[in-house]
Amino acid sequence: MDNNHTQSSTSDNVSTLWTRLISTELDHVHNNPELSTSLLNKQIINSNKIKNLALQANSSHSSASFYYRIVKYIDRNATNDLRRMSSFISELGSGNVYMKSTKKAQRYRQLGNVLFKQGNLSASAIAYRTGLLYAPNAYFIPSICQNNDFCIEGALLHGNLSVILAHQQLWSSCLETVLTALELHLNVTTIKNCKKQSPIFRLKSRFEQCCNHLDLPMLIEWDSTTLTSHKLLEVHAKLISILMCKSKNCVMKLVDIPKPKYNHNPLYYGLSNGVRVATNHEKGRHIIATQPFEPGDIIAVEPAGGWIMHNNSQSYSDKNTHNDDYDTFEYLLLLPSQRMNQCFKCFSQLNSIGFICPYCCDAAYCELSSGCNSQQFVNIENPSYLFHDFQQPIWHVAECRFMFLLNSIGLGHLCFRLAWLRQHYSHSMNDNDNSYFTTDQLIEHFIDFPVDELFEYALTGWLISKILNYNDNNNKTDLKSSDKEFIQGLWCFDTLRRLQCNAHAITEIQASYPDIESWFPNQASVNNMDRKLIYPFMRRLQQIRIATGLFPCVSLLNHSCDPNTIHNFQKSYLILRCLKSIAPGGEVFNCYGPHYLHYSSSSQRLTLLQQQYFFACQCEHCSKPVQFSSSSSPLILNELDVIPTNEMLAKWKDAVNNLLALPWESSLQSIENLKNAIQTIQNIGTLNSTSSWWPSDDNLGSLLDTLGRQYLIYSKLARQSLTDHNKDDAKSKWLFAQNSGLWCLQKSVQWVKLHFGAISCEYLWELISFLYLSMNCSHQSNDSIQQFNLSEEFRRLDDECFELHTDSTVFSDQNSILSEINKLSMILYGSYKSQLIIEKFVHV
Repeated sequence: MDNNHTQSSTSDNVSTLWTRLISTELDHVHNNPELSTSLLNKQIINSNKIKNLALQANSSHSSASFYYRIVKYIDRNATNDLRRMSSFISELGSGNVYMKSTKKAQRYRQLGNVLFKQGNLSASAIAYRTGLLYAPNAYFIPSICQNNDFCIEGALLHGNLSVILAHQQLWSSCLETVLTALELHLNVTTIKNCKKQSPIFRLKSRFEQCCNHLDLPMLIEWDSTTLTSHKLLEVHAKLISILMCKSKNCVMKLVDIPKPKYNHNPLYYGLSNGVRVATNHEKGRHIIATQPFEPGDIIAVEPAGGWIMHNNSQSYSDKNTHNDDYDTFEYLLLLPSQRMNQCFKCFSQLNSIGFICPYCCDAAYCELSSGCNSQQFVNIENPSYLFHDFQQPIWHVAECRFMFLLNSIGLGHLCFRLAWLRQHYSHSMNDNDNSYFTTDQLIEHFIDFPVDELFEYALTGWLISKILNYNDNNNKTDLKSSDKEFIQGLWCFDTLRRLQCNAHAITEIQASYPDIESWFPNQASVNNMDRKLIYPFMRRLQQIRIATGLFPCVSLLNHSCDPNTIHNFQKSYLILRCLKSIAPGGEVFNCYGPHYLHYSSSSQRLTLLQQQYFFACQCEHCSKPVQFSSSSSPLILNELDVIPTNEMLAKWKDAVNNLLALPWESSLQSIENLKNAIQTIQNIGTLNSTSSWWPSDDNLGSLLDTLGRQYLIYSKLARQSLTDHNKDDAKSKWLFAQNSGLWCLQKSVQWVKLHFGAISCEYLWELISFLYLSMNCSHQSNDSIQQFNLSEEFRRLDDECFELHTDSTVFSDQNSILSEINKLSMILYGSYKSQLIIEKFVHV
């Protein structure tokens, strides 16, 4: 159940090798009629051997027959490129293919430098961390011969990152980054040989700054001729130990994973005992409430992989007592685009990077003083082996050499991880005997998939089985090696289809800072100092996909384009909360992605759901009768499905350009112009139709948000230009621009509330953005706008605009907004995450 409407950063470093190869292979089959006829069909092969293999893989006879034909095709008729994949896997596994790149590391460092000069600290830090992923020697490891040039590049990246962390006042992260940079520098040179402009002396100053802020002892004797990288490792280890002790002494309540209302369901442990699983021909398996639920109530709590995986992971980790809070991050796949931002092991947000896998460019871990690494730090006896003895997760060791290939197969990478963990934790081949609901019990939709897609998934299953076989430790088994490989591939073939229909996108709200030239073209010539002042007003909050996982019980929920639940993530757990009141007997719905408020076209929603999930949605927003209007008017397919005419689109574009080009003058005429421009857009939006239509990126709420930010930016620039000669005129302009900006942002908040509802994520994040921007106005102008006392002219404008299109929500001060944010985030996310949201996003 992949939330396709969420935004995701993409990475230009993910290979398309496998995508291109299977496309070529499919063309090869289609161009040979005999092969196409014999392979691309769903006929069952009447063979007892295939039946037995299917049974051992928890598969069906039909699926096993199809996969059997594909494996035989690869052996006999496949292209040479596909056949060579086995050799390529062996080459990758041997370690002969080197993935690190000094040139890429240097390129990202230079990008980070440009972004830092512009004042975009967040993007600059991401660039430096990305560079570290590619740096060949990102840490000083005494037992390994390290190239001096490689060490310098790693040192410069760590050093530059420490500058960002100092600006952000993240002193603990900054300290560890400074020490790592110094260790690499002193592996190449000595203090005695350093010139005054050497980066080492800047790092020395930053080290002392960190120690002062953290109240740590200065353990480095800078004048000593014996100060070496080995000595610094000892200091590094001592300071980490002190930081960890301080962290333990801090009064911090461990946050428990919440339990569902009415406790866990004994048959479907991931669900509440206030629901049951029903089955019928029309809906298949679906969830029915047996108890009442109100907004904010928890309906499901499930770890990644399901509770059976949770218990196996817990058992493997030698946890003797039952602990519902144990995490199963290994059952989640962190996306390539996020591997410089999140810890590969615990998914925590990275500031500095405690360690990076020396073999691949995909695994970065929390700083060493964090709780994530506390246990293994205790086990390090010799400080010289601080980085040498860093223990990476065993599941990463199994996939590390193959990351280049695994990254190219998309969901196949998660399938590989699940298959490897399934073997490693010695799950029985028939998980259906377990009392917990498991992945294998989800529908695999063999009948529904087109044969071309089945062919591609079968090839991917075969590839995964080859990598698994390479990693096989050759434990004794009753099965022949070839049969075992076939069973692995068949299980992956089925699981890939289950993942397409059931995988969840793990999302996180992140702040983004658009490029000024693309977002605000009128200010493209602003200097770097002005950019630093402008960036806070450009911050936007986006829902970003960071990982993918499978949650078997929650996958049983049916879809609705207007769901009555919402889910979020706490550690490796999915928490499903009630969004609308559900009475006993009512069905519990989730949204698989196409929400009717994000996809206003019912025909588009129906197509997306049919293509990916193989059903026709029957929710009220998809089942309303089709209406048609006259040829001169837009085509109305249903209540919210309006296809605008070319004339409407042209008028809309002109009106939008006119709105965004309004001059920022302090006059009643300017207010009148603003009102007229907005009213024009409203009139066009309802032209010749009974409902509003809006271009996807230029709805009225989005336009008002953009306009409000531009006014606030102009207000800031106008205030900067205050002099004794133009003081009165400039002050009048910046106050007018600030009032205009805040008014537009208030209208944007109201539009979002009306459009998405009073209990919605969209409304919450719009409120947070509004509060953050208003606080920046107050903070940067040194004036108090705790009370939003807009002038009488703006109040009259408020009465004349939107009287039929917004509600009467008006916030009198910042505290009233904060109160609304707290109330709403508690319903949507619960107390723990609500607190994190306030700490992370509501600050200046």
